[in-house]
Amino acid sequence: MGTLRITEYNNMGDVGPTMPQEPPTRVQKVALGDISERLHPDTRLVALYSDLPCRVAFFADGAAEPEDGFGMSDNYEIQRQIHMGTGMRVKTFDA
Repeated sequence: MGTLRITEYNNMGDVGPTMPQEPPTRVQKVALGDISERLHPDTRLVALYSDLPCRVAFFADGAAEPEDGFGMSDNYEIQRQIHMGTGMRVKTFDA
């Protein structure tokens, strides 16, 4: 079974292009098919990395379905900005 790594950042820097600054706020590892813990209230950007192709959906309340999200290739990182303090979670689906 594959794993999605969710790296949460809240410090985005103030010089040049907006880039997340290390260290991250938190790192979660979620088995594909599972749901993450709620993102930290101060998280502004998440970096997502999966070791297998999958689909990923962000949601605050209710349920997330595969069509609510987007596809990810294996061994490829993507970044998404999110609204802080919304209690978002990440749901993963097998591709």
